[in-house]
Amino acid sequence: MKENILNDYNAIMNYCLHNDYQDPILLCENILKQSDVDSFFISGASFLTTFKNCGGQIDLEKCLLEFQKRYKCILNEKLGINKYTLVICMVLSVIDSKLKKDIDIQSYAANTLLKISKYNHKNKCNVFDMYVSLSNATGFVNDAYDVKIKTKLLTCSNLSCTHQSCLIYNIKE
Repeated sequence: MKENILNDYNAIMNYCLHNDYQDPILLCENILKQSDVDSFFISGASFLTTFKNCGGQIDLEKCLLEFQKRYKCILNEKLGINKYTLVICMVLSVIDSKLKKDIDIQSYAANTLLKISKYNHKNKCNVFDMYVSLSNATGFVNDAYDVKIKTKLLTCSNLSCTHQSCLIYNIKE
């Protein structure tokens, strides 16, 4: 049972402001263990935080507030795009609005959606989608900015997964 210490957006943002994680997947997993806030918001806040902690020259508090504002616009919308990918595109947009590098967010989105649709078209696994979105974003920003975010290999904890052709389930640490 979760302790639900991080029970709203502000608590999650405050937690992010006071940690030194450098892996967005580890930070996301840690927050998810303590929160019932949706994992989409948590994945975005985790990525922004680790970007800053790995040398990204942003004001984390301002960026988290801007991300939260944008996120609330889509919170209850039914979208025709993978929501994890959309959230990370929002995060990349927030970063780029501060650093003015004019990065190609569409190429990140296209690459990520292609990978998700290729390997996760039948199971619709949120764990897989989150992992692919975060790991692809890590490679993307490491190439575009002077940061070195690293991600661990994720192991699946989705008990309802059928494990057929799942890239995460088949990873051996």
